[in-house]
Amino acid sequence: MFSVKTPIRLIKSLPNAVIMAAAITATGLAQAQSAGSEKSLVEVKVELTGLQSTDGKLVVIAYTKDNWLGQSDFTATAEIKADNTGNPLDKQYLVLTLPEGSYGFSAYQDVNNNGELDMRLVFPAEPAGFSNKHRPRFGPPRFKKAKLDVSEDSKPIGIELR
Repeated sequence: MFSVKTPIRLIKSLPNAVIMAAAITATGLAQAQSAGSEKSLVEVKVELTGLQSTDGKLVVIAYTKDNWLGQSDFTATAEIKADNTGNPLDKQYLVLTLPEGSYGFSAYQDVNNNGELDMRLVFPAEPAGFSNKHRPRFGPPRFKKAKLDVSEDSKPIGIELR
């Protein structure tokens, strides 16, 4: 099992911003093709807010129900440098290209650039969040609470990092 990290660049928050689509992971394409259906690929714009510094990288991961939170290969991931040059520190934008379907999104700011979300006991030690404003109170995050249907008509996804 493997995954392909998706290259992404900062997207400026100017009205005439050019949005660069990220590539699809090999596993996401294989899942769509093995299902025997030709799913349309759609661009999903993700807006991250709540950044606490310009340190580290931003990571956004799209999960299906079957691979929720790394229980198997993830569908797509994008990393960008947290940087406020031309971008307000409080908002960062990026785009993932995914097959149509249902996804739960998670995001975090890898402040120390160690390639993983650091934890303090069972809570994130780095800014993190989920789609649908899902904030688990007790226990692990639930896919059904973070789930969004992705299609050509999808609106941008907002994730607040806390």
